[in-house]
Amino acid sequence: MPEKQPLVSILIPVFDAEALLPECLESATGQSLRDIEIVCVDDASTDDSANVILRHQAIDERIRLIAHRRNQGEGAARNTALDAARGDYVFHLDADDTLPPSALEKLWSIASEHGSQMVKGGFSITDSDGRMIASNHEASPAVVINTSIRTSAFLKRVPVGHWSYLYEKSFLDEHGLRYPTDMPVGLDLVALSAALVAADRVSLLPDVVYRYRRVPQSATSGSIKPDTVRHSIRAKSLVYRNLMNAGHPQAARDYVSVWDWQLKALWANLPADTPATETAALFAQFRETIPEGLVPWRASSPLAHRYFLSLILQQRDAEARAFLPTLGDASEFESHPDFRARCATILEVAPGDPLTLERGNIAHV
Repeated sequence: MPEKQPLVSILIPVFDAEALLPECLESATGQSLRDIEIVCVDDASTDDSANVILRHQAIDERIRLIAHRRNQGEGAARNTALDAARGDYVFHLDADDTLPPSALEKLWSIASEHGSQMVKGGFSITDSDGRMIASNHEASPAVVINTSIRTSAFLKRVPVGHWSYLYEKSFLDEHGLRYPTDMPVGLDLVALSAALVAADRVSLLPDVVYRYRRVPQSATSGSIKPDTVRHSIRAKSLVYRNLMNAGHPQAARDYVSVWDWQLKALWANLPADTPATETAALFAQFRETIPEGLVPWRASSPLAHRYFLSLILQQRDAEARAFLPTLGDASEFESHPDFRARCATILEVAPGDPLTLERGNIAHV
């Protein structure tokens, strides 16, 4: 008799995650939706992660372990799990995160009842000590059944958290949707944008379906390698291209315009001793990514951020490099003797930008 196909496959890429992996696996096996499988891909961990998985597998036979003989990276591990998944739907879970007990049941109920190719819920964010940063992030304010990026303003933003979506496995296979294997960061955004532009039926839930733990060693916290910034810029460029190719030019431009998180999470954390040649290459790559005539910031972006991007866009790389160490210090920017000149620099890039502060309207310096 053929083995029964699970309703949902939970896919967990694992690399040196032994400390937090038990909590992750317990949240997966504790789901109220019982007809599931849990596919763990150990990407050649150097710690005891594989044995942690095997110990849990001995207790719950729904857990499967696939081991890479050599480390291939996150994208390859996710793809291995996707190729091995037997469920009607798949759900991504990172090894340092957890799921609320009814997460999969809520997502699957909507997907199965309405034939949705994707179903998205919200997610909470905590720091590594469990302190809450956001209780329900990137969630739809109400239940929406089978919309798409063509009609949904919410989806046009490419709401982040690829692991807060349930995906129909046949939909992913039909469109060849997999993860890039040549980039250490941003691969989730590229894969998610490709899925969203391909989907005709995406449902939205206001419920929290994922608990994301922001750990210190993640790719976008602490000191950042130039290569991380390089791949992050490339990822944004690829998302832009996915949106443009699918016929969503305004969404593509809006996506690139929101560069705040890049500045805070990446640029400002470049090591002080990063060679000038490296920063010059990053600035050049940034300029190549920006569509002609597009100013990559929102009106709410801090003036220091706007000034920094203005310098790059004007190819004043030496000044931009010198400004990097103070990028996150708004008080330093606003108290600088050349404050008005700096604002004039911003206005050269965005003439109509409303630069209004307590010091008075400086839009006409």
